[in-house]
Amino acid sequence: DNTKYPPNIQKLFAPRPPLPYIESTDYASETRRTSTVTPISSVKDSIKAYLQQLPQIEQEHPQPAPSEQQTKLKLSQERKKQLQQSFARQVREWNDPELLQKNEKEFMKDPYRTVFLSRLDYQLTELELSKHFSKYGVIESVRVIRDRDGKSRGYAFLVYEKDHDAAACVNELARTGLKLPVGDKTPTRSILVDIERGRIIRSWKPRRLGGGLGGRHYTKPDARGSNTASAAASGRRIHIANNPQFPT
Repeated sequence: DNTKYPPNIQKLFAPRPPLPYIESTDYASETRRTSTVTPISSVKDSIKAYLQQLPQIEQEHPQPAPSEQQTKLKLSQERKKQLQQSFARQVREWNDPELLQKNEKEFMKDPYRTVFLSRLDYQLTELELSKHFSKYGVIESVRVIRDRDGKSRGYAFLVYEKDHDAAACVNELARTGLKLPVGDKTPTRSILVDIERGRIIRSWKPRRLGGGLGGRHYTKPDARGSNTASAAASGRRIHIANNPQFPT
């Protein structure tokens, strides 16, 4: 009973007027139906004839030249595929003991007489390396690794005639590195001197195959402003005298 309320309040309880009826703009549900799907059996022969003529049509109307973006994308995909195949081949060859034994007999030197040199100046030659490293013993061979154009790749392998000469060289230089001048240029970075880990350390892999000890920013200047590269700074095992795998 809302009669006890004032008239202005009673209006709040009054029912609202009914909603007006508006006719629907859609089809009635009882009259709806989907479009008729016609079979393609009537045009089957025409499609077959077109497919037979398609090679001739493509020859008469060649495809437009690919855009620059499409060309770059295709070259990028081909290069990525080649790199994957090359990586898989190198890993397979690296883990092949028969191939390693064959290469050692044909052209590899004794790993215990071999010293690995990296972070070389690209202008350094085999003769300059021989002059600086001959004080540790008689050198049998020096090889700076170069690319197809003959440019140095920044690392080399130095082979001594005696294994204790190689061990002495590594023991002295592995901790501190070595700065070699090139002509009149003042050396700006140190050479990293280390053993040939590929054939001495078990399960060792080079950096190009996902191993190595690089990428730790050990060549950045320290608190004293020095950027000396050494086997110790790179995290390598430098206690060669205590390493049973390396003769002293």
